[in-house]
Amino acid sequence: REGLGRFTAPGPIIDITGGGHLMGTTRMAPVGKGCVNEHSELHGCRALYVAGSSVFPAGGAANPTFTIVALSLKLADHIAGAPA
Repeated sequence: REGLGRFTAPGPIIDITGGGHLMGTTRMAPVGKGCVNEHSELHGCRALYVAGSSVFPAGGAANPTFTIVALSLKLADHIAGAPA
């Protein structure tokens, strides 16, 4: 009756939907223009690979999952064929 112990939100409650994808932080490009080569190998550091959407040169409008999977499979094939 007194309103004691009742939760009151400090403003309007906003529905949060969707999500974001961090892309392009270790972009795939030639030396001097990006961080990894066409095999997702870090420039200047042999056998250190980056897998994920951070190698994208830019973000798109569609969900990046299938592209990430495709790049991961390409990288796995490359590593499997790489000399030890």
